[in-house]
Amino acid sequence: MLRALIDQGSMESYITEWAVNLLKLPRVAHDLVRSGIGGRVSKAKGQVGIAFESVADSRTFQVDPFILPKLTADLPCANFTALNEYKKLHLADPNYWQSGRIDLLLGAEVVQEILLPGMSKGALLAQETHLGWILS
Repeated sequence: MLRALIDQGSMESYITEWAVNLLKLPRVAHDLVRSGIGGRVSKAKGQVGIAFESVADSRTFQVDPFILPKLTADLPCANFTALNEYKKLHLADPNYWQSGRIDLLLGAEVVQEILLPGMSKGALLAQETHLGWILS
């Protein structure tokens, strides 16, 4: 199991080098260079093709993420007190409240396939997806 971050503002999807090595995925050379927040430049260490399956409804999704050494700091990085409000939802990440490594960033090319129409507004925004409910 990998922990993913869904980012509809990202043009591409990304995966950590750690996850690629763990899964023994074959790489394709690629020279993608991206500049992020604060002008931080990242150069992809290749690209892989993956299929991942939802544990919520067994749907399979295809994505071709670029490989980066690290995607983000461990998330979530805040202490949430609104946990009880979301206990009734089947979360895509049942350990959402525990800070942990993000190994996959799913960009816009796959987000449209994942999202469902269900939404719940409260202390956080809950969005229904084929992967389970996500929080932001």
